[in-house]
Amino acid sequence: MPEDVLMEARQALAEREAQPLHWYQCSNGHPYPIGECGQPMEQSRCPDCGAAIGGVNHRPAQGGRMQAARNNDATRPGHILGPAANRPAVPIAERALSVVATCVVRLVVHAAMVKAATNNQGVANVIDPRPPNPSLFLWQHLELDLQQLGRALGRSADDAALFMHLILHNLLTPGAQAAAGDWSSKASRRQWEEAFMVRCVNPILHRGLDAMLQQANAALHTDDRLSNNPLLQLLCEVVTPRERLDLDRLADLPEMWRHRPQINLESLTQTMAENQLQLPVLEKFLAEKEVLEAMRHLPDILRLQKLLITQYQGHIDVAEAMSIKVSDFLYKLPEGAVYEEFRQLVESFRITWNLIRHLLARTTSQAVPRELCQTTFDPIRTSLYHLLPIKRTVVPTSCSTALVLFLASAHNSFVQETQGHAAAQSSNTSRSVLLSDVNTAHVVCCHPDQDLLPLVLSHCCYSLAVGEGSRVDYDLPALERQLVERFVSGKPRINDEFETFVFRQETKNVAMYKSLRDKIPQEPLSKAVQMHILQELGTLTNVCSSLAAVDIALIFLATTGGDPNTPIREYLHRVLKMTATAGLHSMKANQHCRLKHILSLWQLLAVQRARMSLENGQDPFEDMPQQYGEKLDKSEARTLKEALRHVNVDSLLAELYELIAVAEEQTRLPEWSMMATLSAYIDDKNAPEVEGLDEHFPPTILLKHAYHTWRMVATYRPHEDQETSRRDANRLRH
Repeated sequence: MPEDVLMEARQALAEREAQPLHWYQCSNGHPYPIGECGQPMEQSRCPDCGAAIGGVNHRPAQGGRMQAARNNDATRPGHILGPAANRPAVPIAERALSVVATCVVRLVVHAAMVKAATNNQGVANVIDPRPPNPSLFLWQHLELDLQQLGRALGRSADDAALFMHLILHNLLTPGAQAAAGDWSSKASRRQWEEAFMVRCVNPILHRGLDAMLQQANAALHTDDRLSNNPLLQLLCEVVTPRERLDLDRLADLPEMWRHRPQINLESLTQTMAENQLQLPVLEKFLAEKEVLEAMRHLPDILRLQKLLITQYQGHIDVAEAMSIKVSDFLYKLPEGAVYEEFRQLVESFRITWNLIRHLLARTTSQAVPRELCQTTFDPIRTSLYHLLPIKRTVVPTSCSTALVLFLASAHNSFVQETQGHAAAQSSNTSRSVLLSDVNTAHVVCCHPDQDLLPLVLSHCCYSLAVGEGSRVDYDLPALERQLVERFVSGKPRINDEFETFVFRQETKNVAMYKSLRDKIPQEPLSKAVQMHILQELGTLTNVCSSLAAVDIALIFLATTGGDPNTPIREYLHRVLKMTATAGLHSMKANQHCRLKHILSLWQLLAVQRARMSLENGQDPFEDMPQQYGEKLDKSEARTLKEALRHVNVDSLLAELYELIAVAEEQTRLPEWSMMATLSAYIDDKNAPEVEGLDEHFPPTILLKHAYHTWRMVATYRPHEDQETSRRDANRLRH
């Protein structure tokens, strides 16, 4: 049965970390550690359910609970596999057990429970959740166990059942019997499982299984109680063959209905296990058939990521990406080549996800929600977010990111495995390729049925003798050598650095702006040019459209750089291929603005959009953190109004908006001084100081008042303030 591994994980992390870890759990009970003092300083998401965890400045995350995690083994007792229909068709090894041993243990357990359920209804009490019909429930598991055992052995259901008879017969021999197992602890249970596999399963599995099955079949058809059974004689091929066969009535010939062992990958795996051959590359190809099939689709998934980046980069936020369903996205595409390409790429993604999602669920390196790994890909239910290449540090990560990193790692493991193999000596295994440049020629592409199985068939010799069954001999060293030469030799390693998707709220961050300033030295626009641009733009629609174009340009320029004297208009339309209706909706901006002015232009447009939104009764900061939204009290508001009489209001408005809108790598704490933080921010980017800021701005105003402060500055009118002062002075005279 599956088991809880939290305590082992805690012990492993404790041995690795220099300082003790403090364990907490999210609102849904999933554990997570905090180091050092044990108090939260960063906010994140639970990798299991996405709930808020951690916090800021020793304060718990909104909606989270700083609840101590459990400190005990939570392995559930009893039968916890659920319905047989929920189990994968492909058998999976548990703990230190082999795949065959896992199938055998489960089959023995279910057989005992089926027997007990016929006489004792108390068996249902150990099944969680309790089924309405325990006997049928357990029988379905028993049937699946036998199917999985046959698949693991590469043999028919009859041979799998006979194999179990051999196991049970071996259990009765004195050498295989052991003292009653102690199952009270996890360690003792694992010790018993390993002893069972070594004493009871491996002797049958690794000591000529073919010969043992033939001997068992011979014992069956020579048994006096069964030897006169005509059907058994036909099945065991002890009937004298006919001299002439009626080829017109093939369906009536017993010879046509006899079972012949198939030559497939499972039977080859079993042959290698029986002979205990050391062929690591061939073993890896056979053990990772699903991964091999999935790796063929890696170039398609990367192509899908590039197209989605081109279409949505910087245009949507996380909430929008989560709300858009894949089916809705495909429905809105125009019919023709574009739709067909996206449909095929999404289909490749679907096939890949459904192939290896159960492997991702067992991989701790990618924080994919376990609930997501348990469901198949459905375009109607799956959001567009999971097709986007999200940063690997974001929790929860997207399915697309997890798939790409998993497949790149799997490819590299195949390349690594073949190093030193004679067939790969002539190839250059040290070269690498960027993930963004990967194509089909770079990837280990080997479909299990279309590529691997034909090679197996070409390296085997199949013979058949009446009464003796079939015999299959393999040239396994030659098969391994050809696998390396055909599929792995010459393949480069894949560097897993890849272009990640940038959401709208991520387009503005200090690191990106610094990178752009380093690549393209910036100059401010003159006051006259700024006023001219704003007059030509006029409406909020034009301002927003122009700002959207500049936002996209900033993302690319921060990465690629450019000539400072290149006109922004030329960059938007010639380099970024924007349409004629997109871009800057100001003739003055198109004529005058160069790439060296782009940050000044962005600041101008962003502040103007915020001011116009405020005038229209809209919140200019609705997409930004609300920890800076505390209002000023009346005394602080009066002090700020007085200070604005001595400060350059336009410069303060622009720099304060940028401070709020541009995210810092480390979260700015709400209790920090606004004046000190703003001054330091302006100094870091080598911008001109705001006149009067250090001398007159109130030191009692903090970052938690940022939104309210900006609104007061945006609505401040010097002439109205002067008129109010004159009225107050006249009132005092009278």
